Amino acid sequence: MEASESNSVNDTHINAHNNEHHNTPLNLAIVGCGQIVTHHVEAISKSLGSKLRIRALCDPSEERRRILESFAGDLGLLFGTNTDVGVVQCASLAELMERDVWDSIDMVFIAVPHDLHESLALLALSQSSTNTNTSPKMVILEKPLAPTAASCAKLVQASKALCTAGTNTGTML
Repeated sequence: MEASESNSVNDTHINAHNNEHHNTPLNLAIVGCGQIVTHHVEAISKSLGSKLRIRALCDPSEERRRILESFAGDLGLLFGTNTDVGVVQCASLAELMERDVWDSIDMVFIAVPHDLHESLALLALSQSSTNTNTSPKMVILEKPLAPTAASCAKLVQASKALCTAGTNTGTML
């Protein structure tokens, strides 16, 4: 997919969300708070600005979560910067999914080594399809999508199944 096509797909999802929710920002959960994700957060800030807020950070390292929260705060991307709500921090995606905040997450950005993409993306996508109490989630992965063609096929199939079911979810990059 060309970069311009990718941006138009994301813009379509973001605009659909904004139309449904009266221009409220998308709530983003970031899974994986290593150093590379700061580049992605900076790009998010430049391209989406007020259309998106970081609502949750998931990483086993509390120190990496704090560093990313501080970096994102300097860019004005944090949820609750003017309230006492703040950003939820968890050690894992599974832990986040057990918290009440999961229902408010619109988009999950998985920024972990690619050999972990499949299990985490399938977890987020399956929760979107089976839990009627939660809104469908957009899932974003950086390349490579997964380490094998079979893993990629599973992710594409899961994403298409949600899109076919009429949800505005399953977007993967």
